[in-house]
Amino acid sequence: MVKTTAAYKKTLEKAGITITSGNKLELNEEDLKNADISTLKTLFTGYNSFADKVVTKGNAISMAASSAGGTYTNNGKYSDTLSKLVSSKIDTKE
Repeated sequence: MVKTTAAYKKTLEKAGITITSGNKLELNEEDLKNADISTLKTLFTGYNSFADKVVTKGNAISMAASSAGGTYTNNGKYSDTLSKLVSSKIDTKE
């Protein structure tokens, strides 16, 4: 989610949220209180907002993780075919 967050860096900063080392988010409560409401709506409400993109990415990661585990064949052999197929659909660095 690093790329997604970086894409919203300027808007996040207007809302008092900065990206610190280790790609952590830090909130300045006073700046948040003074932020323009339209900036907050852009970040946190509606389709294609920052919050929507974070939720979508989180759901994709969760679904991939739950289905990416290896399975056993009817012969009792371990098969990671599904894991290999699903892993190509996940941004490992993002």
